[in-house]
Amino acid sequence: MPETSDKWERNQQDVRGDGRVMIYQRPRRDGTVNPTWHMRLLLPNKSGYFKGSTRTSSNTDAIRIALNKFDEFQVRALSGGTLRKILFSKTALEWKKDYANSQPKARKTEYVNADIDRMSNYPHTFFVEVCGDLPLEEIDEAKVRDFYIWRRQNSFRDGKQFIPGDDTLRKEMNLVKSLLKYALRKKYISNIPDLPKPETTGDNRRPAFSKTDWTKLYTAARKWVKGAENHRPTHRDRFYLQHIVLISMNSGIRIGEAREICWGNIRTIKTSEGDQVILSVLGKTDERDVVCNPNTNRYLERLYDHRREELNRDPDPSEPIFCHRDGRAIGSIKKSFASLLDFAGLTFNSRGQKRTPYSLRHSYATFRLEEVSVYFLAKNMGTSVEMIERFYGQTKTKEQAIAMTKGLPRAEETKEAKTRSYPFKA
Repeated sequence: MPETSDKWERNQQDVRGDGRVMIYQRPRRDGTVNPTWHMRLLLPNKSGYFKGSTRTSSNTDAIRIALNKFDEFQVRALSGGTLRKILFSKTALEWKKDYANSQPKARKTEYVNADIDRMSNYPHTFFVEVCGDLPLEEIDEAKVRDFYIWRRQNSFRDGKQFIPGDDTLRKEMNLVKSLLKYALRKKYISNIPDLPKPETTGDNRRPAFSKTDWTKLYTAARKWVKGAENHRPTHRDRFYLQHIVLISMNSGIRIGEAREICWGNIRTIKTSEGDQVILSVLGKTDERDVVCNPNTNRYLERLYDHRREELNRDPDPSEPIFCHRDGRAIGSIKKSFASLLDFAGLTFNSRGQKRTPYSLRHSYATFRLEEVSVYFLAKNMGTSVEMIERFYGQTKTKEQAIAMTKGLPRAEETKEAKTRSYPFKA
């Protein structure tokens, strides 16, 4: 049995009588004894000790806690698990590689990388820097609640402090849970603790547009585009941004999904309610059919006509519908969208929240929930039903098309459109 110094140990008790489970108290510098009991456990089949605080001044509770911890080590030893403390930072490095390699093939790399970056930001800072590289076994309900409090008090964007929404905190904790699941598979821990959800701190809805503000936005967009008619590059950029806004607001697709849509991903189906434009979208996890609101075909026709005139031929089916002159997909729209909002006087909502391109998707969901079953809406938006109303449903595309557009006004087809061909029309 390895030797140990009792220089910093007082009132030692051999709990089992075999030297494997010892509890003791520590002396203070002034000669008094700290009432908190500590434990020193001889690890099963190992030559080293585990030392730690029982966090109690009760002798009875300290004995119970020390025996329970020793039994835990016994179980972990029998199951082949590690007996040493595994730190958050070490596991996080391993988890990144495992997470990247274990995602479904259909999931886009940019979303996987975004998750890894998310974990490397606030969660890593808290559990490694703030908590002193916390051992995984010490992550519990109390520590998770501490994370939520710290996160709300220490979040910054562009140098300004802000309070993250509950949805953001849930996403971060889901990644922490993914890390713990990995640790469980590697037998670094014996169980995954309950990770509480963030408690609602108020109205955390993302900043959307009211119907009045939406009318103001698309009306202002026309003037914004027209104002650049004498400057071709700017006019083109504004024209495309205008149509990204219109199509996103009428389909609920994510901006990242919009960038990936090519002309070959669009088709029209006939339903009892009329012709419906369908976008085949590659979402976060898989491909789905998105039924657009009526009149979306008009926006697509404008884009197609603009590109056909630009190329002096029909655009290729593999070309992104939102593209630069050279055919490359348009990237970030944050700056141009912010410019449009500033022009329209709609940068902030009534609660002082700054709107972003995501506000279009949120507004779409808000508007359509007034008319559409949550089952259809969840499928159309490619999100978990729990995120909308904690329900789930499946539907076929045609039934989905009818449900998603029922009651919406339809514009008559223009004379020009009747005489022209479009590959996505039935």
